[in-house]
Amino acid sequence: MLPQTLETKVRNLEQRVTRLEELPSRIDRLESQIVHLRTEVHEEFSAVRGELRSVQSGLGKEMRAVETGLREEMQAMNAGLREEMQLMKVGLRGEMQFMNVGLREEMQAMNVGLREEVQAMNAGLTEAILGARRENRVLFEEYVGRMAVVDEGKSANVGRRKPKKKEGPANVVRSDSEDDA
Repeated sequence: MLPQTLETKVRNLEQRVTRLEELPSRIDRLESQIVHLRTEVHEEFSAVRGELRSVQSGLGKEMRAVETGLREEMQAMNAGLREEMQLMKVGLRGEMQFMNVGLREEMQAMNVGLREEVQAMNAGLTEAILGARRENRVLFEEYVGRMAVVDEGKSANVGRRKPKKKEGPANVVRSDSEDDA
C-alpha cells in the first residue's frame, strides 16, 4: 500500500465520522423495530394462550360429553345384557324341565323293561332250580337205593368170611356202581 497523504486521511476520517454520526439514528430505528417486534410477539403469545385456553376448555367439555355418552351406553348395554341373561335363564330352565320329563319317561320305560327282564330271568332261574332239585332228588333216591342194596349185602355176608384178596389183575373187586354201568 502506498502511503496516504494527509488530505486523504482526513477525508477518510470525515467519512467515518459521518457514518458514525448516522449510527445512533439507525440504532434508534432498530430499537423501535425491536420494541415493535416485542409488542407483536407479546400480543401473538397472548392470543395463542387465549386460543389454547378456549381449545382446552372445548376439549374438556367434549371429553366430559363423550364420557357421559359412554357411561349411558354402558348402562344401556348392561341393562340389555341383564334382560338377555334373564331370558336365557328362563329358556334354559324350560329346556331343562322338558329334558327332565323326557329323561323320567325314558327311565320309567327302562325300569319296566328291566323289571320284565328280571322277572323272565327269575322265572328261568326258578325253573332251573326246580329242575336241579328234581335231578338231585332222583340222584339222592338212587343213592339211598344203592345204599340199601349195599346194606343188605353186608347183612347177608355177616356170617361169612371174606376171601383174601389176591394180588393181580384177575382179582379186581368191582363195586355195585360199576356193575350197573
